[in-house]
Amino acid sequence: MDNAKKAVLLTRFMFSTPKSHVSMLLLVALGIAFGVAASTMGFLQQGTGIIEAALSGLFLLTAPAVLSALTMIAVKRKLAARRVFFLSFICTVLYAGFFLASIATRENFGAVSERLVFVGFGVSFVLWFLIAKIVFSLNKSAVAYAAVQAGYNFAFFAASQYLSSGQSLFQIFFKVYFAGFVFLVGAYAAFWIIDAPMKRNFGISSTKAISMFLGQWLSSSQDLEKTFESIGQDIETLVGYLSFKAKNLHLVLVVPYIHYGPFGNLGGSEFSYRICASLEKSLGCKAMAFHGTANHDFDPVSHQQLSKITAPVEKSIRAARHEGALAAYAQGKCANAHVDAYQINGCAFMGLSRAPQTTEDVDFGAGLSIMNEAEKIVPCAIAADQHNSETGDITFFSAGSLPAFQYLDAARQACAKVSKVRGQKTRLGFAQASPGSKSIGSGGIKVLDLQIGKAHNFIILFDSNGVTPAFRSRLLSKIEAGCRQNGLKLQKAEVYTTDTHQLNMIRGVLNPIGSSPEPQVEKMVLQAVFKAAGNLEEYKFHYGKERIRMRVFGQNQSTEIISTVNSIWAVARVAIPAILLASILLILYGLSKF
Repeated sequence: MDNAKKAVLLTRFMFSTPKSHVSMLLLVALGIAFGVAASTMGFLQQGTGIIEAALSGLFLLTAPAVLSALTMIAVKRKLAARRVFFLSFICTVLYAGFFLASIATRENFGAVSERLVFVGFGVSFVLWFLIAKIVFSLNKSAVAYAAVQAGYNFAFFAASQYLSSGQSLFQIFFKVYFAGFVFLVGAYAAFWIIDAPMKRNFGISSTKAISMFLGQWLSSSQDLEKTFESIGQDIETLVGYLSFKAKNLHLVLVVPYIHYGPFGNLGGSEFSYRICASLEKSLGCKAMAFHGTANHDFDPVSHQQLSKITAPVEKSIRAARHEGALAAYAQGKCANAHVDAYQINGCAFMGLSRAPQTTEDVDFGAGLSIMNEAEKIVPCAIAADQHNSETGDITFFSAGSLPAFQYLDAARQACAKVSKVRGQKTRLGFAQASPGSKSIGSGGIKVLDLQIGKAHNFIILFDSNGVTPAFRSRLLSKIEAGCRQNGLKLQKAEVYTTDTHQLNMIRGVLNPIGSSPEPQVEKMVLQAVFKAAGNLEEYKFHYGKERIRMRVFGQNQSTEIISTVNSIWAVARVAIPAILLASILLILYGLSKF
Protein backbone atom coordinates (compact mmCIF):
# COMPACT_ATOMS: atom_id res chain seq x y z
CA MET A 1 0.00 0.00 0.00
CA ASP A 2 2.92 2.36 0.69
CA ASN A 3 4.24 1.64 -2.80
CA ALA A 4 0.81 2.39 -4.27
CA LYS A 5 0.66 5.73 -2.47
CA LYS A 6 4.14 6.66 -3.74
CA ALA A 7 3.19 5.75 -7.29
CA VAL A 8 -0.07 7.72 -7.09
CA LEU A 9 1.84 10.80 -5.89
CA LEU A 10 3.62 10.89 -9.27
CA THR A 11 0.34 12.11 -10.79
CA ARG A 12 0.92 15.44 -9.05
CA PHE A 13 3.27 16.26 -11.93
CA MET A 14 0.31 16.16 -14.35
CA PHE A 15 -1.40 19.45 -15.13
CA SER A 16 -3.60 21.04 -17.77
CA THR A 17 -1.81 23.39 -20.16
CA PRO A 18 -3.16 26.93 -20.74
CA LYS A 19 -4.95 27.88 -23.93
CA SER A 20 -2.91 28.79 -27.01
CA HIS A 21 -3.48 32.53 -26.77
CA VAL A 22 -2.33 32.51 -23.15
CA SER A 23 0.95 30.81 -24.09
CA MET A 24 1.32 33.29 -26.97
CA LEU A 25 0.93 36.20 -24.57
CA LEU A 26 3.44 34.59 -22.22
CA LEU A 27 5.92 34.27 -25.09
CA VAL A 28 5.46 37.94 -25.99
CA ALA A 29 5.87 38.98 -22.36
CA LEU A 30 8.95 36.79 -22.02
CA GLY A 31 10.54 38.30 -25.14
CA ILE A 32 9.91 41.85 -23.93
CA ALA A 33 11.17 41.07 -20.41
CA PHE A 34 14.28 39.39 -21.83
CA GLY A 35 15.10 42.35 -24.08
CA VAL A 36 14.68 44.87 -21.27
CA ALA A 37 16.71 42.72 -18.85
CA ALA A 38 19.49 42.23 -21.42
CA SER A 39 19.62 45.98 -22.04
CA THR A 40 19.73 46.72 -18.31
CA MET A 41 22.63 44.28 -17.93
CA GLY A 42 24.56 46.16 -20.64
CA PHE A 43 24.23 43.55 -23.36
CA LEU A 44 22.77 45.95 -25.92
CA GLN A 45 24.42 49.07 -27.34
CA GLN A 46 24.51 52.09 -25.09
CA GLY A 47 21.56 54.38 -25.55
CA THR A 48 19.20 51.59 -26.58
CA GLY A 49 15.67 52.59 -25.57
CA ILE A 50 13.12 50.37 -23.85
CA ILE A 51 11.08 49.92 -27.03
CA GLU A 52 14.13 48.92 -29.07
CA ALA A 53 15.23 46.54 -26.27
CA ALA A 54 11.76 44.97 -26.16
CA LEU A 55 11.76 44.50 -29.95
CA SER A 56 15.21 42.88 -29.74
CA GLY A 57 13.88 40.40 -27.18
CA LEU A 58 10.86 39.62 -29.36
CA PHE A 59 13.19 39.02 -32.30
CA LEU A 60 15.64 36.78 -30.44
CA LEU A 61 13.18 34.73 -28.37
CA THR A 62 9.52 35.10 -29.31
CA ALA A 63 9.78 34.92 -33.10
CA PRO A 64 11.65 31.57 -33.30
CA ALA A 65 9.46 30.10 -30.54
CA VAL A 66 6.23 30.96 -32.36
CA LEU A 67 7.60 29.67 -35.68
CA SER A 68 8.64 26.39 -34.02
CA ALA A 69 5.15 25.88 -32.63
CA LEU A 70 3.40 26.79 -35.88
CA THR A 71 5.63 24.43 -37.88
CA MET A 72 4.81 21.47 -35.64
CA ILE A 73 1.09 22.25 -35.68
CA ALA A 74 1.07 22.67 -39.47
CA VAL A 75 2.73 19.28 -40.03
CA LYS A 76 1.02 17.36 -37.23
CA ARG A 77 -2.53 18.71 -37.17
CA LYS A 78 -3.70 16.11 -34.65
CA LEU A 79 -1.61 17.79 -31.94
CA ALA A 80 -3.39 20.17 -29.59
CA ALA A 81 -2.14 23.68 -30.36
CA ARG A 82 -2.27 24.72 -26.72
CA ARG A 83 0.16 21.95 -25.75
CA VAL A 84 2.58 22.78 -28.54
CA PHE A 85 2.59 26.50 -27.72
CA PHE A 86 3.08 25.78 -24.02
CA LEU A 87 5.99 23.46 -24.86
CA SER A 88 7.51 26.26 -26.94
CA PHE A 89 7.09 28.67 -24.02
CA ILE A 90 8.79 26.34 -21.52
CA CYS A 91 11.71 25.70 -23.89
CA THR A 92 12.09 29.44 -24.47
CA VAL A 93 12.12 30.10 -20.72
CA LEU A 94 15.03 27.69 -20.33
CA TYR A 95 16.88 29.13 -23.32
CA ALA A 96 16.36 32.66 -22.00
CA GLY A 97 17.61 31.61 -18.57
CA PHE A 98 20.92 30.34 -19.94
CA PHE A 99 21.19 33.39 -22.23
CA LEU A 100 20.78 35.79 -19.29
CA ALA A 101 23.18 33.72 -17.18
CA SER A 102 25.73 34.13 -19.98
CA ILE A 103 25.25 37.90 -20.02
CA ALA A 104 25.39 38.20 -16.24
CA THR A 105 28.66 36.24 -15.90
CA ARG A 106 30.58 37.44 -18.96
CA GLU A 107 32.76 39.93 -17.04
CA ASN A 108 33.93 37.33 -14.51
CA PHE A 109 33.99 34.14 -16.57
CA GLY A 110 34.70 35.38 -20.09
CA ALA A 111 34.71 32.55 -22.63
CA VAL A 112 32.90 30.10 -20.31
CA SER A 113 29.95 32.46 -19.99
CA GLU A 114 29.69 32.78 -23.80
CA ARG A 115 29.30 29.00 -24.02
CA LEU A 116 26.27 29.06 -21.71
CA VAL A 117 24.17 30.39 -24.59
CA PHE A 118 24.86 27.18 -26.49
CA VAL A 119 23.99 25.11 -23.45
CA GLY A 120 20.62 26.89 -23.60
CA PHE A 121 20.31 25.88 -27.26
CA GLY A 122 21.00 22.27 -26.27
CA VAL A 123 18.55 22.23 -23.36
CA SER A 124 15.81 23.66 -25.59
CA PHE A 125 16.64 21.09 -28.29
CA VAL A 126 16.48 18.08 -26.00
CA LEU A 127 13.28 19.20 -24.30
CA TRP A 128 11.57 19.55 -27.69
CA PHE A 129 12.83 16.08 -28.53
CA LEU A 130 11.64 14.49 -25.28
CA ILE A 131 8.17 16.04 -25.38
CA ALA A 132 7.72 15.23 -29.06
CA LYS A 133 8.81 11.62 -28.51
CA ILE A 134 7.20 10.77 -25.16
CA VAL A 135 4.20 13.10 -24.80
CA PHE A 136 3.23 13.62 -28.45
CA SER A 137 4.27 10.05 -29.48
CA LEU A 138 6.27 11.30 -32.49
CA ASN A 139 8.83 8.54 -32.24
CA LYS A 140 10.41 8.71 -35.71
CA SER A 141 10.17 12.46 -36.24
CA ALA A 142 11.00 13.75 -32.75
CA VAL A 143 14.65 14.50 -33.63
CA ALA A 144 13.56 16.29 -36.82
CA TYR A 145 11.19 18.60 -34.92
CA ALA A 146 13.86 19.35 -32.34
CA ALA A 147 16.35 20.09 -35.13
CA VAL A 148 13.91 22.48 -36.84
CA GLN A 149 13.35 24.31 -33.55
CA ALA A 150 17.09 24.62 -33.05
CA GLY A 151 17.39 25.88 -36.63
CA TYR A 152 14.94 28.70 -35.97
CA ASN A 153 16.83 29.69 -32.81
CA PHE A 154 20.10 29.64 -34.74
CA ALA A 155 18.74 31.71 -37.63
CA PHE A 156 17.41 34.52 -35.44
CA PHE A 157 20.48 34.42 -33.23
CA ALA A 158 22.80 34.62 -36.26
CA ALA A 159 20.75 37.42 -37.81
CA SER A 160 21.03 39.49 -34.66
CA GLN A 161 23.41 42.43 -34.70
CA TYR A 162 24.57 41.37 -31.25
CA LEU A 163 26.42 38.29 -32.56
CA SER A 164 30.08 38.26 -31.54
CA SER A 165 32.11 39.41 -34.51
CA GLY A 166 34.79 36.77 -33.98
CA GLN A 167 32.55 33.80 -34.87
CA SER A 168 31.50 32.68 -38.35
CA LEU A 169 28.05 31.39 -39.19
CA PHE A 170 29.46 27.89 -39.61
CA GLN A 171 31.00 28.02 -36.10
CA ILE A 172 27.70 29.10 -34.58
CA PHE A 173 25.78 26.46 -36.53
CA PHE A 174 28.21 23.75 -35.45
CA LYS A 175 28.09 24.78 -31.77
CA VAL A 176 24.29 24.88 -31.72
CA TYR A 177 23.94 21.35 -33.07
CA PHE A 178 26.93 20.03 -31.11
CA ALA A 179 25.13 21.05 -27.91
CA GLY A 180 21.93 19.41 -29.16
CA PHE A 181 23.79 16.21 -30.08
CA VAL A 182 25.41 15.91 -26.64
CA PHE A 183 22.04 16.28 -24.92
CA LEU A 184 20.50 13.79 -27.35
CA VAL A 185 23.14 11.20 -26.41
CA GLY A 186 22.40 11.95 -22.75
CA ALA A 187 18.67 11.44 -23.37
CA TYR A 188 19.24 8.02 -24.89
CA ALA A 189 21.52 7.11 -21.99
CA ALA A 190 18.67 8.03 -19.64
CA PHE A 191 16.25 5.94 -21.73
CA TRP A 192 18.54 2.94 -21.40
CA ILE A 193 18.65 3.29 -17.62
CA ILE A 194 14.93 3.78 -17.00
CA ASP A 195 13.78 1.27 -19.65
CA ALA A 196 15.63 -1.66 -18.09
CA PRO A 197 13.28 -2.47 -15.13
CA MET A 198 10.10 -2.43 -17.24
CA LYS A 199 11.70 -4.44 -20.07
CA ARG A 200 12.95 -7.03 -17.61
CA ASN A 201 9.60 -7.46 -15.84
CA PHE A 202 7.08 -6.88 -18.63
CA GLY A 203 8.95 -6.91 -21.93
CA ILE A 204 8.16 -3.27 -22.79
CA SER A 205 10.30 -0.14 -22.48
CA SER A 206 9.36 2.37 -19.79
CA THR A 207 9.48 5.29 -22.23
CA LYS A 208 7.06 3.55 -24.60
CA ALA A 209 4.75 2.71 -21.72
CA ILE A 210 4.89 6.32 -20.47
CA SER A 211 4.19 7.57 -23.99
CA MET A 212 1.12 5.32 -24.34
CA PHE A 213 0.01 6.24 -20.81
CA LEU A 214 0.19 9.95 -21.61
CA GLY A 215 -1.49 9.30 -24.96
CA GLN A 216 -4.49 7.95 -23.10
CA TRP A 217 -4.63 10.78 -20.59
CA LEU A 218 -4.16 13.48 -23.20
CA SER A 219 -6.05 12.13 -26.22
CA SER A 220 -7.97 9.04 -24.98
CA SER A 221 -5.76 6.71 -27.02
CA GLN A 222 -6.29 3.00 -26.29
CA ASP A 223 -2.89 1.82 -27.56
CA LEU A 224 -1.93 0.78 -24.03
CA GLU A 225 -4.53 -2.00 -24.10
CA LYS A 226 -2.29 -4.02 -26.44
CA THR A 227 0.35 -4.04 -23.71
CA PHE A 228 -2.25 -4.99 -21.10
CA GLU A 229 -3.32 -7.91 -23.29
CA SER A 230 0.26 -9.20 -23.49
CA ILE A 231 0.91 -9.08 -19.73
CA GLY A 232 -2.60 -10.07 -18.59
CA GLN A 233 -3.84 -13.38 -17.22
CA ASP A 234 -6.98 -15.44 -17.80
CA ILE A 235 -9.05 -15.94 -14.65
CA GLU A 236 -12.39 -17.41 -13.58
CA THR A 237 -14.75 -15.04 -11.83
CA LEU A 238 -18.48 -14.47 -11.30
CA VAL A 239 -21.26 -12.13 -12.32
CA GLY A 240 -24.42 -11.92 -10.23
CA TYR A 241 -27.70 -10.41 -11.37
CA LEU A 242 -31.19 -9.63 -10.09
CA SER A 243 -33.97 -9.08 -12.62
CA PHE A 244 -37.18 -7.21 -11.70
CA LYS A 245 -40.07 -7.21 -14.18
CA ALA A 246 -42.99 -4.87 -13.57
CA LYS A 247 -45.70 -3.68 -15.94
CA ASN A 248 -43.87 -0.51 -16.96
CA LEU A 249 -40.35 -1.30 -15.86
CA HIS A 250 -37.77 -4.03 -16.35
CA LEU A 251 -34.78 -3.37 -14.07
CA VAL A 252 -31.63 -5.48 -13.92
CA LEU A 253 -29.05 -5.17 -11.15
CA VAL A 254 -25.65 -6.51 -12.21
CA VAL A 255 -22.69 -7.24 -9.95
CA PRO A 256 -19.66 -8.38 -11.96
CA TYR A 257 -16.72 -9.54 -9.87
CA ILE A 258 -14.20 -7.40 -11.69
CA HIS A 259 -12.72 -3.98 -10.98
CA TYR A 260 -13.69 -0.95 -13.08
CA GLY A 261 -10.11 0.12 -13.88
CA PRO A 262 -7.33 0.93 -14.50
CA PHE A 263 -8.10 4.52 -15.66
CA GLY A 264 -9.66 6.71 -18.35
CA ASN A 265 -11.14 4.63 -21.16
CA LEU A 266 -8.69 1.74 -20.82
CA GLY A 267 -9.58 -1.83 -19.88
CA GLY A 268 -12.72 -1.97 -17.77
CA SER A 269 -12.69 1.67 -16.63
CA GLU A 270 -15.96 2.47 -18.42
CA PHE A 271 -17.62 -0.90 -17.79
CA SER A 272 -19.94 0.42 -15.07
CA TYR A 273 -21.60 2.47 -17.82
CA ARG A 274 -21.05 0.15 -20.78
CA ILE A 275 -22.52 -2.93 -19.05
CA CYS A 276 -25.73 -1.02 -18.46
CA ALA A 277 -25.80 0.42 -21.98
CA SER A 278 -25.31 -3.04 -23.50
CA LEU A 279 -28.05 -4.71 -21.43
CA GLU A 280 -30.46 -1.83 -21.91
CA LYS A 281 -30.04 -2.11 -25.68
CA SER A 282 -30.33 -5.90 -25.85
CA LEU A 283 -33.05 -6.47 -23.23
CA GLY A 284 -34.95 -3.19 -23.44
CA CYS A 285 -34.50 -2.75 -19.69
CA LYS A 286 -32.99 -0.32 -17.22
CA ALA A 287 -29.79 -1.49 -15.53
CA MET A 288 -27.62 -0.71 -12.50
CA ALA A 289 -24.04 -2.04 -12.42
CA PHE A 290 -22.59 -2.30 -8.91
CA HIS A 291 -19.01 -2.64 -7.69
CA GLY A 292 -18.25 -6.29 -6.99
CA THR A 293 -15.74 -7.48 -4.43
CA ALA A 294 -12.58 -7.20 -6.54
CA ASN A 295 -9.48 -4.99 -6.68
CA HIS A 296 -7.09 -3.86 -9.43
CA ASP A 297 -5.85 -7.42 -9.97
CA PHE A 298 -9.23 -7.94 -11.68
CA ASP A 299 -9.05 -4.97 -14.06
CA PRO A 300 -10.07 -6.20 -17.54
CA VAL A 301 -7.21 -5.75 -20.00
CA SER A 302 -9.37 -4.30 -22.79
CA HIS A 303 -12.84 -3.02 -23.61
CA GLN A 304 -13.33 -6.16 -25.74
CA GLN A 305 -13.87 -8.15 -22.52
CA LEU A 306 -17.27 -6.49 -22.03
CA SER A 307 -19.31 -9.15 -23.83
CA LYS A 308 -17.95 -11.83 -21.51
CA ILE A 309 -19.97 -10.17 -18.75
CA THR A 310 -23.09 -9.09 -20.60
CA ALA A 311 -23.64 -12.14 -22.85
CA PRO A 312 -24.26 -14.74 -20.08
CA VAL A 313 -26.47 -12.32 -18.13
CA GLU A 314 -28.52 -11.53 -21.21
CA LYS A 315 -28.86 -15.22 -22.11
CA SER A 316 -29.94 -16.22 -18.59
CA ILE A 317 -32.52 -13.46 -18.28
CA ARG A 318 -34.01 -14.19 -21.69
CA ALA A 319 -34.48 -17.85 -20.72
CA ALA A 320 -35.66 -17.13 -17.16
CA ARG A 321 -39.11 -17.47 -15.70
CA HIS A 322 -39.77 -14.53 -13.39
CA GLU A 323 -41.86 -15.27 -10.29
CA GLY A 324 -43.80 -13.30 -7.71
CA ALA A 325 -41.59 -11.97 -4.93
CA LEU A 326 -41.52 -11.48 -1.18
CA ALA A 327 -38.74 -9.41 0.38
CA ALA A 328 -37.15 -8.66 3.74
CA TYR A 329 -34.33 -6.44 5.01
CA ALA A 330 -31.84 -6.74 7.87
CA GLN A 331 -28.47 -5.31 8.78
CA GLY A 332 -25.52 -7.06 10.39
CA LYS A 333 -22.66 -5.31 12.21
CA CYS A 334 -19.23 -6.27 13.43
CA ALA A 335 -16.89 -3.53 14.67
CA ASN A 336 -16.61 -0.98 11.80
CA ALA A 337 -18.17 -3.31 9.22
CA HIS A 338 -21.88 -3.28 8.46
CA VAL A 339 -23.75 -5.26 5.82
CA ASP A 340 -27.20 -4.44 4.42
CA ALA A 341 -28.97 -7.60 3.29
CA TYR A 342 -32.08 -7.58 1.10
CA GLN A 343 -33.50 -11.07 0.70
CA ILE A 344 -35.87 -11.42 -2.23
CA ASN A 345 -37.18 -14.97 -2.56
CA GLY A 346 -33.99 -17.04 -2.24
CA CYS A 347 -31.45 -14.31 -3.07
CA ALA A 348 -29.67 -12.10 -0.54
CA PHE A 349 -28.30 -8.91 -2.10
CA MET A 350 -25.66 -7.67 0.36
CA GLY A 351 -24.08 -4.21 0.47
CA LEU A 352 -20.74 -4.01 2.33
CA SER A 353 -19.49 -0.83 3.99
CA ARG A 354 -17.34 0.54 6.81
CA ALA A 355 -18.57 4.15 6.51
CA PRO A 356 -17.62 6.59 7.88
CA GLN A 357 -14.34 4.65 8.06
CA THR A 358 -12.43 3.92 4.85
CA THR A 359 -14.52 1.74 2.54
CA GLU A 360 -12.26 0.58 -0.26
CA ASP A 361 -11.92 -2.45 -2.53
CA VAL A 362 -12.48 -5.94 -1.14
CA ASP A 363 -10.44 -8.50 -3.05
CA PHE A 364 -12.13 -11.41 -4.81
CA GLY A 365 -10.91 -14.05 -2.35
CA ALA A 366 -12.36 -12.17 0.62
CA GLY A 367 -15.62 -11.49 -1.24
CA LEU A 368 -15.96 -15.12 -2.26
CA SER A 369 -15.49 -16.20 1.36
CA ILE A 370 -18.16 -13.74 2.48
CA MET A 371 -20.66 -15.03 -0.10
CA ASN A 372 -19.86 -18.67 0.70
CA GLU A 373 -20.44 -18.01 4.40
CA ALA A 374 -23.76 -16.29 3.62
CA GLU A 375 -24.85 -19.18 1.40
CA LYS A 376 -24.69 -21.50 4.40
CA ILE A 377 -27.82 -19.61 5.45
CA VAL A 378 -29.49 -18.40 2.24
CA PRO A 379 -29.71 -20.15 -1.17
CA CYS A 380 -27.85 -17.41 -3.07
CA ALA A 381 -25.78 -14.43 -1.92
CA ILE A 382 -24.59 -11.57 -4.14
CA ALA A 383 -22.20 -9.12 -2.45
CA ALA A 384 -21.60 -5.55 -3.61
CA ASP A 385 -18.94 -3.23 -2.22
CA GLN A 386 -20.75 0.00 -1.39
CA HIS A 387 -17.42 1.87 -1.77
CA ASN A 388 -19.01 4.85 -0.07
CA SER A 389 -16.42 6.36 2.25
CA GLU A 390 -13.35 7.89 0.59
CA THR A 391 -10.97 9.16 3.26
CA GLY A 392 -7.85 9.42 1.08
CA ASP A 393 -6.41 6.14 2.36
CA ILE A 394 -5.36 4.08 -0.67
CA THR A 395 -5.89 0.47 0.35
CA PHE A 396 -7.90 -2.71 -0.20
CA PHE A 397 -9.07 -5.46 2.11
CA SER A 398 -7.66 -8.88 1.34
CA ALA A 399 -8.62 -12.36 2.52
CA GLY A 400 -7.25 -12.95 6.00
CA SER A 401 -7.28 -9.28 7.00
CA LEU A 402 -9.22 -8.13 10.06
CA PRO A 403 -11.69 -5.99 8.04
CA ALA A 404 -12.39 -8.98 5.76
CA PHE A 405 -13.29 -11.14 8.77
CA GLN A 406 -15.42 -8.33 10.17
CA TYR A 407 -17.31 -8.17 6.87
CA LEU A 408 -17.73 -11.95 6.98
CA ASP A 409 -19.16 -11.85 10.52
CA ALA A 410 -21.46 -8.94 9.65
CA ALA A 411 -22.71 -10.76 6.53
CA ARG A 412 -23.39 -13.92 8.50
CA GLN A 413 -25.32 -11.90 11.08
CA ALA A 414 -27.32 -10.01 8.42
CA CYS A 415 -28.30 -13.20 6.57
CA ALA A 416 -29.19 -14.96 9.81
CA LYS A 417 -31.50 -12.06 10.71
CA VAL A 418 -33.09 -11.66 7.29
CA SER A 419 -33.73 -15.39 6.89
CA LYS A 420 -35.80 -15.32 10.08
CA VAL A 421 -37.89 -12.35 8.95
CA ARG A 422 -41.08 -13.23 7.16
CA GLY A 423 -40.99 -11.88 3.63
CA GLN A 424 -43.52 -9.17 2.78
CA LYS A 425 -45.15 -7.99 -0.39
CA THR A 426 -42.85 -5.67 -2.25
CA ARG A 427 -42.94 -3.02 -4.92
CA LEU A 428 -40.24 -1.39 -6.99
CA GLY A 429 -39.49 2.18 -8.13
CA PHE A 430 -36.65 3.55 -10.23
CA ALA A 431 -35.31 6.94 -11.33
CA GLN A 432 -32.09 8.30 -12.77
CA ALA A 433 -30.35 11.62 -13.34
CA SER A 434 -27.31 12.96 -15.20
CA PRO A 435 -25.98 16.02 -13.36
CA GLY A 436 -22.92 16.62 -15.55
CA SER A 437 -20.61 16.64 -12.54
CA LYS A 438 -16.83 16.26 -12.87
CA SER A 439 -17.03 13.64 -10.12
CA ILE A 440 -19.68 11.47 -11.81
CA GLY A 441 -19.09 9.24 -14.83
CA SER A 442 -21.24 8.49 -17.85
CA GLY A 443 -23.59 6.27 -15.80
CA GLY A 444 -24.86 9.24 -13.80
CA ILE A 445 -27.04 8.70 -10.72
CA LYS A 446 -29.52 5.83 -10.40
CA VAL A 447 -31.99 5.34 -7.56
CA LEU A 448 -33.83 2.15 -6.66
CA ASP A 449 -36.71 2.21 -4.18
CA LEU A 450 -37.50 -1.26 -2.87
CA GLN A 451 -40.68 -0.95 -0.83
CA ILE A 452 -41.05 -3.82 1.62
CA GLY A 453 -44.48 -3.78 3.17
CA LYS A 454 -45.00 -0.05 3.67
CA ALA A 455 -41.34 0.81 4.31
CA HIS A 456 -39.11 2.39 1.65
CA ASN A 457 -35.51 1.29 1.04
CA PHE A 458 -33.47 3.58 -1.20
CA ILE A 459 -30.32 2.41 -2.93
CA ILE A 460 -28.58 5.46 -4.47
CA LEU A 461 -25.90 4.43 -6.97
CA PHE A 462 -23.36 6.98 -8.20
CA ASP A 463 -21.16 6.18 -11.20
CA SER A 464 -18.28 7.65 -9.28
CA ASN A 465 -14.84 6.86 -7.90
CA GLY A 466 -16.11 7.24 -4.35
CA VAL A 467 -17.84 9.64 -2.00
CA THR A 468 -16.61 11.57 1.02
CA PRO A 469 -18.05 10.62 4.44
CA ALA A 470 -19.32 14.18 4.93
CA PHE A 471 -21.23 14.20 1.63
CA ARG A 472 -22.73 10.78 2.31
CA SER A 473 -23.84 11.78 5.80
CA ARG A 474 -25.33 15.08 4.61
CA LEU A 475 -27.19 13.43 1.73
CA LEU A 476 -28.67 10.67 3.90
CA SER A 477 -29.80 13.24 6.46
CA LYS A 478 -31.61 15.21 3.74
CA ILE A 479 -33.30 12.04 2.45
CA GLU A 480 -34.47 11.20 5.98
CA ALA A 481 -35.81 14.73 6.45
CA GLY A 482 -37.52 14.63 3.05
CA CYS A 483 -39.20 11.32 3.86
CA ARG A 484 -40.58 12.75 7.11
CA GLN A 485 -41.92 15.80 5.31
CA ASN A 486 -43.55 13.67 2.62
CA GLY A 487 -45.01 11.12 5.03
CA LEU A 488 -42.85 8.24 3.79
CA LYS A 489 -41.81 5.47 6.13
CA LEU A 490 -38.05 5.06 5.61
CA GLN A 491 -36.46 1.75 6.53
CA LYS A 492 -33.04 2.26 4.93
CA ALA A 493 -31.28 4.65 2.56
CA GLU A 494 -27.71 4.08 1.49
CA VAL A 495 -25.19 5.46 -0.98
CA TYR A 496 -23.28 3.11 -3.32
CA THR A 497 -20.65 4.01 -5.89
CA THR A 498 -19.35 1.98 -8.81
CA ASP A 499 -15.72 2.99 -8.16
CA THR A 500 -15.43 3.74 -11.87
CA HIS A 501 -11.93 4.75 -12.95
CA GLN A 502 -13.27 6.51 -16.02
CA LEU A 503 -12.75 9.75 -14.10
CA ASN A 504 -9.14 9.10 -13.12
CA MET A 505 -7.54 11.47 -15.59
CA ILE A 506 -5.60 14.71 -15.16
CA ARG A 507 -7.56 15.43 -11.98
CA GLY A 508 -5.73 12.55 -10.34
CA VAL A 509 -6.78 9.24 -8.87
CA LEU A 510 -8.80 10.49 -5.92
CA ASN A 511 -11.84 12.52 -7.01
CA PRO A 512 -14.81 11.46 -4.87
CA ILE A 513 -18.15 13.20 -4.82
CA GLY A 514 -18.02 15.80 -2.07
CA SER A 515 -14.40 16.77 -2.59
CA SER A 516 -15.79 20.06 -3.93
CA PRO A 517 -19.21 21.65 -3.31
CA GLU A 518 -21.84 20.26 -5.70
CA PRO A 519 -25.29 21.32 -4.46
CA GLN A 520 -26.86 20.45 -7.84
CA VAL A 521 -25.92 16.79 -7.27
CA GLU A 522 -27.69 16.69 -3.91
CA LYS A 523 -30.72 18.36 -5.46
CA MET A 524 -30.88 15.83 -8.30
CA VAL A 525 -30.52 12.90 -5.92
CA LEU A 526 -33.42 14.10 -3.80
CA GLN A 527 -35.57 14.60 -6.91
CA ALA A 528 -34.70 11.10 -8.13
CA VAL A 529 -35.43 9.56 -4.71
CA PHE A 530 -38.95 10.94 -4.57
CA LYS A 531 -39.56 10.24 -8.25
CA ALA A 532 -38.69 6.58 -7.61
CA ALA A 533 -40.97 6.54 -4.56
CA GLY A 534 -43.79 7.91 -6.70
CA ASN A 535 -43.53 5.25 -9.41
CA LEU A 536 -43.82 2.04 -7.40
CA GLU A 537 -45.01 -1.15 -9.08
CA GLU A 538 -45.40 -4.77 -8.11
CA TYR A 539 -42.91 -6.99 -9.92
CA LYS A 540 -41.85 -10.52 -10.69
CA PHE A 541 -38.33 -11.58 -9.91
CA HIS A 542 -35.45 -13.75 -11.10
CA TYR A 543 -31.85 -13.97 -9.92
CA GLY A 544 -28.69 -15.87 -10.67
CA LYS A 545 -24.92 -16.05 -10.61
CA GLU A 546 -22.83 -17.07 -13.60
CA ARG A 547 -19.22 -18.15 -13.80
CA ILE A 548 -17.26 -16.32 -16.49
CA ARG A 549 -13.75 -16.33 -17.91
CA MET A 550 -11.97 -12.99 -18.28
CA ARG A 551 -8.54 -11.69 -19.19
CA VAL A 552 -7.43 -9.30 -16.47
CA PHE A 553 -4.26 -7.76 -15.08
CA GLY A 554 -3.90 -10.82 -12.88
CA GLN A 555 -2.77 -11.70 -9.41
CA ASN A 556 -0.07 -9.33 -8.17
CA GLN A 557 0.48 -7.74 -11.61
CA SER A 558 -0.72 -4.34 -10.43
CA THR A 559 1.52 -4.63 -7.37
CA GLU A 560 4.51 -5.48 -9.55
CA ILE A 561 3.75 -2.58 -11.90
CA ILE A 562 3.58 -0.19 -8.95
CA SER A 563 6.85 -1.53 -7.53
CA THR A 564 8.51 -1.22 -10.95
CA VAL A 565 7.30 2.38 -11.37
CA ASN A 566 8.67 3.26 -7.94
CA SER A 567 12.05 1.64 -8.70
CA ILE A 568 12.24 3.53 -12.01
CA TRP A 569 11.47 6.79 -10.20
CA ALA A 570 14.07 6.06 -7.52
CA VAL A 571 16.75 5.52 -10.19
CA ALA A 572 15.58 8.33 -12.50
CA ARG A 573 15.65 11.09 -9.90
CA VAL A 574 19.35 10.39 -9.34
CA ALA A 575 20.44 9.35 -12.83
CA ILE A 576 18.73 12.08 -14.83
CA PRO A 577 20.23 15.06 -12.92
CA ALA A 578 23.63 13.34 -13.12
CA ILE A 579 23.29 12.85 -16.89
CA LEU A 580 22.12 16.46 -17.27
CA LEU A 581 25.10 17.81 -15.34
CA ALA A 582 27.52 15.58 -17.26
CA SER A 583 26.03 16.77 -20.57
CA ILE A 584 26.44 20.43 -19.61
CA LEU A 585 30.06 19.92 -18.54
CA LEU A 586 30.81 18.00 -21.74
CA ILE A 587 29.32 20.79 -23.86
CA LEU A 588 31.32 23.46 -22.03
CA TYR A 589 34.49 21.43 -22.46
CA GLY A 590 33.79 20.56 -26.10
CA LEU A 591 33.05 24.17 -27.06
CA SER A 592 36.34 25.27 -25.53
CA LYS A 593 38.10 23.29 -28.28
CA PHE A 594 36.39 25.11 -31.16
